[in-house]
Parts: sequence; C-alpha cells; structure tokens
Amino acid sequence: MKVLTRKQMQEIDKESIEKIKIPSVVLMENAALSVVEVIHNNYLDIARLGVLVVCGSGNNGGDGMAIARHLFLRNIPVKVYIASKISKLKSDSLTQFNILKNLKVPIVYLEESEDDENEQENFIKKLTVDIGFSQVVVDALTGIGVKSDIGKFYDRIIQTVNKFANVIISVDVPSGLDVDTGKFFATEPIRATTTVTFAYPKLGLFLYPSYLYVGKLVLANISIPYINKKENPNLNVILPFEVADSIQYFPPNYYKNRLGNVLIIGGSHKYTGAPVLASKAALYSGAGMVYLMVDKSIHNIISSKTTEEIVEAYDKNNFEEILSSYYSKVQVILFGNGIEDNQVNFNILKHIINNFNGVLVIDGTGLHMFYDYFIANKNDFKTNLRKIVLTPHPGELTSFFSKLSSKVKASVVDDIDRLNNSSRLANFIPNSLVVSKGNPTFICYFDGVDNVYINLTNGLALAKAGSGDVLAGMIAAFIAAYNFNINKNIHDPILNAVNNAVFIHGLAGQLAKKDNSFISSNPSLFIEYIPKAISYLLNSFSKNLSVINFHSFSKSIGEYLQIIQL
Repeated sequence: MKVLTRKQMQEIDKESIEKIKIPSVVLMENAALSVVEVIHNNYLDIARLGVLVVCGSGNNGGDGMAIARHLFLRNIPVKVYIASKISKLKSDSLTQFNILKNLKVPIVYLEESEDDENEQENFIKKLTVDIGFSQVVVDALTGIGVKSDIGKFYDRIIQTVNKFANVIISVDVPSGLDVDTGKFFATEPIRATTTVTFAYPKLGLFLYPSYLYVGKLVLANISIPYINKKENPNLNVILPFEVADSIQYFPPNYYKNRLGNVLIIGGSHKYTGAPVLASKAALYSGAGMVYLMVDKSIHNIISSKTTEEIVEAYDKNNFEEILSSYYSKVQVILFGNGIEDNQVNFNILKHIINNFNGVLVIDGTGLHMFYDYFIANKNDFKTNLRKIVLTPHPGELTSFFSKLSSKVKASVVDDIDRLNNSSRLANFIPNSLVVSKGNPTFICYFDGVDNVYINLTNGLALAKAGSGDVLAGMIAAFIAAYNFNINKNIHDPILNAVNNAVFIHGLAGQLAKKDNSFISSNPSLFIEYIPKAISYLLNSFSKNLSVINFHSFSKSIGEYLQIIQL
C-alpha cells in the first residue's frame, strides 16, 4: 500500500484542488465526515457524554471545526477550543468558524488582545477544566504542514491533552509529529488513541518513535483521486493480505527439485550455529533441497547439528570444483552466515559473483567481504547474478559507507537516517535489493527511483543473536521457490519473495513471543513458528481480501495490522 511524504501529499492536494477542481472546502468536509464516522462507529457511547475539539489556525483546525459541527448536528455535546486569534484563521477555517458561531456551538478562542501571554494562560486553564468533562478529545491542532518546533503555547496544549484526556482522536496525524522523519516538534506529541489519516498514510507514522503515538490507524477516503504514477521516493507498506495472496502455490505433482534449492555457505569455529539456523529456516520456509557448504575443519560439527540438510566440506584446493557443481542445481546461494573473513572465503565469494547466474543473498560477515570486493572493483563491477540481496543490520549498513570513504558519513541514529542510507546502498550496488533490518525493516531497491517497502511485523522479540540468520535462510528459500511458483499474479517475484519472508519472519517472532514470552523467545523457536505464521496468515487473511480497496471509506489499517500488536 502506497505511503507518502509531506511534499507528495501536498502536491496531490494541490493537484486535486487546482487541476481536478475539487474545492478545498469539499475535501475538508469529506475529511470531517470520515472522522465523525470513526467516532460514531467506535466511541459513540462515550462521545454522547461530551466531545472537546482542539483546533489550530490552519486547515487541520478547519477539519476540527467541521467535525465539531457534524457532531453538534447529531446532538452530541461538543465544545471547540481554537488555539488562535480569529484574525489568524485561514479562509476555509474562517468559513468553518463562522458556521459554528451561527449555530451557537460553544467556542473558546484567543481574544484580540495585546497581552498574548495572559490570553494563552487563561486558555490553558479553561482547557484543563473542560477536558475533565469530556470523554473524547479530537486533536486538530497541527497537520502535515508543520516543519519546525510548534512553540511553547501549542506544546503546553499537547501536554495538557495528553495528561487529562481519556480518548484522543487525531486528525490526519497526531499533533507535534514530523510526518517525514518520525521526529517530534513538541516535547512529546499527542498520544492518540486513534489516528484518522486522509487519502494515504504518511511516512512518519511508521517510523520510531512516532509510531508509538499513532494508536489505531484508520485510512479515510476524502475524494482525492488514486495515484497511478510512480512517486520518487516510491514508498509502500507491506500488508498481511498482500502476503497471504502471494504465498507460493505448487501443484500436487511437484517434487523436491521443483520446490526450490538453496546452497548455504558459512560457518566458522566461532560461529557453527549461524549456517545451521539459516539452513533449518530455509527448510521450514519450503525449500525442496538445502545444501550446506562448510570449511572442512568444522564439517563434523555442522553435520552433527543437521538432519535433512546435505553437508559438504571444502578447502582451498577443491572449492572451485564443488561450487561449480552446484551452479546448475540451485536457484539461490546464501553466503556469509558466521563465515570467517579469510582469503579462501573471499575467493569463494568472488567465484560466485563471476560465475553464478542465480540470486546471491549475502548476510553477516559476508557483507563486509562483499563491500571490500565491490569497492575494489566499483569502476568495473560486473556480474551475471540475477539479483544481489544484501541483509545488513544498522552497523553493517554504515560499514559500507565507512569503507567507501572516510569522508562519507552514514548515521543510523534515527529510522529516517537508516531508511535514507539503505536507499543509498541500493543505489550504489547495481541490481541489488537491500533488506535493512530493524523495527521497522526497510526493503529498498533502485530502478530509476528509490523504492522502499516498509515491514511492520518486526519487534523486540527478534532482538536475539541468530534472528538474522533465520531471516537470511527464509529469504533464500522464498526466492528459490518462486522460480517454480505457478502464481502468475506476481509482478516482481524476487521482491515479492523477500517482502513475504521479512513479513513472516517478524510474524513468527511475534507469535513465539505471544506463546512463550519475550524472555524465552529465541531464533530456534522462531523457526518452529514459521509454519504457524504461514497458517495464521492463510487462515486469517483470505485471498478474497486482495480485492479490498484501501481507499474505501474509513477502512481501518489497524484491522489488518492487528497482528503487530500480539
């Protein structure tokens, strides 16, 4: 599902008003009606005891005033607080104010006084009292247009609402949030019970720490036409019904070599568990055959840990022969889980890059080795690989840029920094797909524009060593399987496979945590929950859901993302 930045949403608003000729006041009316519907469907019993609407001076405040009018006309007790002098209201907001005034809706606003500080203090005092008599507060203070600190007065309003309100409904975005970065323009933004966002979700709603303040997210159609062009950046969020609708399907006469074969190269004396976790995850994710290629010094250790996998030992003298024998057998090679960074393993990676024509997934230490190879050959990098899938955590992500140049800085302090640098990495590496691990996880690739898919099933449950090895094995298996999948509705099989693997990996972690607690959850347990996660998806999200139009009126995203709250 498409996600927009501030600039993209503002351009669409402008096009709707200026080119399509939808009056801005009509969009405001539609926005108001969608919020009223959410209140009516979810909070009507308590709303009848009183609703307080807090408005700013901009269009978001105008939405709030229109909401108040519709509630008033439905005989719901309502009071409006406008954190502005009336002379500061914009045209549509002023129109809404005059309607409220003519209807004699109770309104509190800043008087035209030279003593602004005293006016604001009285406003806060009255607001504090009236919140105590209101069961629902509608937050229409600031919208997507805010780009800087909101100031002391608005900040105090937000903190007052957060402290005393029972239920808070935010209009478009919780006030005090930056919709592009997920950062705060207030001491703390509005902590919404429900956020009703208009036309499209905004990027910042899915970034940490903002997503802690969104509450239940509802997407409302306000008659803005659907976008049929590719935006730059092209941002999307992965939804469960999309995953359920595209999970691999095979006819009953298929056999092991037609379910996708994976070769995993990894392990060292220090990390014997990493390739084993990856191989078991690949098996639980549907791979027909899983081959493990390990250094001969750890062959016996790895063999003792495996049952279904085929384990083969290599050394510096025979690795080329062994590798070449697998190139026609497997669709995907996973390289790097727990591997030692030495010359033999570097030569193995180089051999794969130069000779394999399938998909190469690189994880762990393999990422640092690949970065070294790519940077040394960046002016003449060539490969026959169908796709290179890189799976860095934040430290591995920044490592590329520090290796590239001491002058190139790459911060991952914030989600928006991690997203931007993940897109930069996908830009640097030709024909690559970057799985930037975190909460949320970003799947990025470049095809003339920056494409980003946001996965929301990740969580604290996955914060255990080895979780990334499980994900890498799942990604490899899902990609291998799509070579034989007969589902013809998939536009980009590799991207789809990666998205599905990332989503199901996160869901498996959530289900494992739900049944066993966070403390006891671990990567081996996550593997056992892969089939449970797939079954949960298929049973809970029927393929018929693929026809749902998320621009249907006030369709709740939370209804489909409830799994992230397990």
